[in-house]
Formats: sequence, structure tokens, C-alpha cells
Amino acid sequence: MRTLGVDLAAATKKTAAAVIEWDLDSHGQGRATLAHLALDVDDQTIVELFGTSDMTGVDCPVGWPDALIPFLTGHLDNVAGPVLEHDGIAGRRLLAYRDTDRFCTARTGLIPLSVSADRLAHPAMRCAVIQAKIACPAWPPVPGWLRPAGRGLSGGFAQDLGPQRPRLQGPRQHGNRTARCAP
Repeated sequence: MRTLGVDLAAATKKTAAAVIEWDLDSHGQGRATLAHLALDVDDQTIVELFGTSDMTGVDCPVGWPDALIPFLTGHLDNVAGPVLEHDGIAGRRLLAYRDTDRFCTARTGLIPLSVSADRLAHPAMRCAVIQAKIACPAWPPVPGWLRPAGRGLSGGFAQDLGPQRPRLQGPRQHGNRTARCAP
């Protein structure tokens, strides 16, 4: 039996792969031989080694925080609700860490690396919430009464479409995409 192990990094230069050949008798006794060991492993090499192995293990997170996709989709589609649900540090932690990560932190007190966010992503998440608050200042609002004056939730001030509400205008006002404040 052959087992492939991959320590996957973002760059080929820091990615490593090892293949172990297991020679076992019927009682599970035997020996393991290192058949392949390499650093600077590219994607094609991993694919080829996978094809010759019976088992593969990859050291890499293979999941995203459940809250991340609705947050990003809301931001891109100009729907403020899923963005505003993640206001504050606790909300950003839901975007940065998976359930597995929070479980490990609760048990060990150690905070793992985030699969979705490094230090620069946290201010970007906060900025997205601020932009949604600008687009929907009376959250939670009556659905559909605001639209951004700029490019979605990320561009400019909100323009009020309701007859009783003031129009917010600024020098960055352009475009006509609709921002919905409904969840």
C-alpha cells in the first residue's frame, strides 16, 4: 500500500510531499519505507502522486466558515442584511473561524490560523459592515427603501427612495445598482 502526505502551502516553493510504501503481512506487522520526499512540489506533481497512491492526506483546511459565503454574497449583491449580521468583533470571528476552530479554541485556549481571513481581512470585513450601515442607516428597515448612490454597498452614500425620507447625496454619487436592506 502507498500513502501520500502533502503539506500544502500557498506557494509551490513551500509545499512538501512524502510517499510511504507499507509492506504489511496478514497480522499487520511489517515495515514502512519512504519512497518519495520532495519540497517545492507543484500542483501537477501532487496530482500525479495522488494517482499512484492508495491513501492521501493533505495538511490544509478544506472548509470555510458557514457565515462567510452569505456575508460576501450580500456585500457583492448589495443586500445589507447578511453583512450587518456580522457587526463587531464577534460577528467577524464568525466570518474568520470555522466551527472546528471555535471548538478547538474553547477546549485548548489556543486560536488557530483563520482559513478565511488574515490580519488585513478583518478591517475589510469591518469596512463592509460600515458600508452596509451607510446604505441602510435605519437597520432593520422596511425592505427596499434604500439604494446606494455609488457602486453597491461599497460605493458612496445611500439614496433614499421613500417619499418621506431625505435623500443623501454626495460628490461620489453615481450608478444605479439597488441595495436591499432586507435580510
